[in-house]
Amino acid sequence: MNYLYHIVPENMKGNFLMPLSELKKHYPKLYNKEIKKYQGRKLVMTTFIRPLNCKWYEVIHLTAVHPLKIKKAINKSGYSSFITLKWYKISPKSINPEKTTIFLYKFKKDLSQMISPDQFTYFSPSKLNNYNQIPKRTINYYKKEISKKRKPLIFHFIPHILYRGKINIKNCEVIKV
Repeated sequence: MNYLYHIVPENMKGNFLMPLSELKKHYPKLYNKEIKKYQGRKLVMTTFIRPLNCKWYEVIHLTAVHPLKIKKAINKSGYSSFITLKWYKISPKSINPEKTTIFLYKFKKDLSQMISPDQFTYFSPSKLNNYNQIPKRTINYYKKEISKKRKPLIFHFIPHILYRGKINIKNCEVIKV
């Protein structure tokens, strides 16, 4: 079975992963820390996700790519400073498919392309095998950023599984990669 993965937040509170919009309401200090990853690209946070009728910061971002594949790809690209992280291993059966979509991340450069309907596809646990590899675009991006002495965005060009709601992680396995 394929799983979904999410980095365990450094200062995790409670038993639920929640989107940034919920974090802002319940844990404002954590929210202020987490939004720093959008520095220089805050416009992305308010990008509308048509299939879920919400904005980017109102969903939880998951990946079907095993974290070890990501770490190996980044290290192989020349970035030896990638730290060991803890990840939740989440059963795709534990989330509601009607509250989930897959952002394909196929656009080239123009952010306006990000919101077009062809950037999304419906979610089904049986489809995850199609999204559990790192695209060549991502590998090329890692190499380019590392060659310019910049820290790459880990999930750039990797399809995102977007979930609108909270995810109970109380019984999820935590893996260290």
